Amino acid sequence: MKKILFSTLLFILYSSVVYSQTSCQAMFTYSGTGGSPNIISFTNSSSIGGNPIFSTVSYFWDFGDNNMDTVQNPIHTYINNGIYYPCLTITVVDPNGNTCTSVYCDSILIGNAPPASWDCTAATGCYDPGTGNGHNYFSSIYHFILFFHKR
Repeated sequence: MKKILFSTLLFILYSSVVYSQTSCQAMFTYSGTGGSPNIISFTNSSSIGGNPIFSTVSYFWDFGDNNMDTVQNPIHTYINNGIYYPCLTITVVDPNGNTCTSVYCDSILIGNAPPASWDCTAATGCYDPGTGNGHNYFSSIYHFILFFHKR
């Protein structure tokens, strides 16, 4: 009887310590797919605290062009050139019903060339000296895709 009571108390203590708080931090990276310069592959790199094996995670992507998705690692085609602000919202629910929601946004410039005001060198890429925003890019003969992020 003492062994069962001890095991039960140990389980309750373990559950309250491990699952008492769920923490999360949304994060993603992106890159060109190698096809059309406007097709971007987004990769979820979010972190989930506690014991993520037993947690439920939902993903909501807003690509900044009135299109959305709910898969973990989407591929998205931007129809027009321009600056977009894609955001990932993750919601984590642990077995005790504790939730954590986190949002991460970045910016991406899809276009044919960097803005004229940017400083460009082969060593550092291109950066806007006024804001610190910059990009890395893949080029073909006719197109550039610019990955725009905060430095």
